[in-house]
Amino acid sequence: MHEVDSLRLLGRIKYTNKSNKNILHLCTEHRQCQLLRAIVSIMQSQNIFREEIISAFNCPFPNGRRVFDMLQNQEVLVELLEIIGTENLDLDYVDIKGDNVLHRLAQMNYLEAIRKLLNGTKDFIFRNLIFQKNKNGNNPLMSAAVGNSNQSLCYMMHKLVTQLAANEK
Repeated sequence: MHEVDSLRLLGRIKYTNKSNKNILHLCTEHRQCQLLRAIVSIMQSQNIFREEIISAFNCPFPNGRRVFDMLQNQEVLVELLEIIGTENLDLDYVDIKGDNVLHRLAQMNYLEAIRKLLNGTKDFIFRNLIFQKNKNGNNPLMSAAVGNSNQSLCYMMHKLVTQLAANEK
């Protein structure tokens, strides 16, 4: 009985503290990638409230950002994107600077995370993300250029050109 109660409690990861941050936010903010990975792994292995995990990942920080665009470890981010599934992510948001998730990943030159994210999104979502301007007027391509993220810029340009060419057929 005690184990079941503990699992139910663990399943409530979307609850927030007075700063409006949940456990995933706190792990991300304090660069506790191993702990973040462990929490998600435990929950996944126990089949605990998959919708709770998805909800917690989609819950914004007070600055409007999400766990998956604040992670400072690309390897963990890619793993979590595989577990959560890009189709379950709320990508229709911007932070207080007007950046969307693609702006952030491009700035960090997280090429593998960008690939994982874009390979799992529909064409119209990709176009919305790639052309969205932040408060400085930059779209994610420009953010990659400013951040000297050459690999990310080349990949996003290739994907955009390929998609535009396919749509013209």
